[in-house]
Amino acid sequence: MVVSYRFQLEDQDPTIIGIANGGEAYSINYDNGNLNFDQGDFTSLTAKLIWTLLSFFPLYAAIRRIPIYEEFVEGAKEGFQIAIRIIPFLVGMLVAIGMFRGAGGIEMLTPLWWSLAMGACLGGNGSLIGAAANVMVAGLGERAGHPIRFFQFFKIGFPVMLFSIVIAHLYLYLRFF
Repeated sequence: MVVSYRFQLEDQDPTIIGIANGGEAYSINYDNGNLNFDQGDFTSLTAKLIWTLLSFFPLYAAIRRIPIYEEFVEGAKEGFQIAIRIIPFLVGMLVAIGMFRGAGGIEMLTPLWWSLAMGACLGGNGSLIGAAANVMVAGLGERAGHPIRFFQFFKIGFPVMLFSIVIAHLYLYLRFF
């Protein structure tokens, strides 16, 4: 939203970003100085997409003269054989995880999981190609006539990333140590 307000997108293309969350679509529009949040529904789109895909593959197979039923049965047999082969490994992993949890190992690793999650989340904000959202916003800015270059983003993004990582470090230190 900050980028959209900064670059003030043209009237021809007011949509800034669309987010799919829980089967619903949200779009943030910039119209005449006002930010508007519109909510749509992806349910009908999803249903159409599923039926399109379900009808495409059998039609494609029929055109290519592929025996659909025989291929499906063969794939199911192979999948079942693979499932039977990996069951001992799955049971072994579940036993190992249970023993690790019983010994208190999961609780010992909690600071590590938090550190990994925060580093992965905040570290990508330092450069233009560090996170998919950064690349998407740069593409939207370029399409609107306001390109965002790598070093232009880096000059602002890297100090912000360093500051957020310092805050995360302090939080982790105060919470776990």
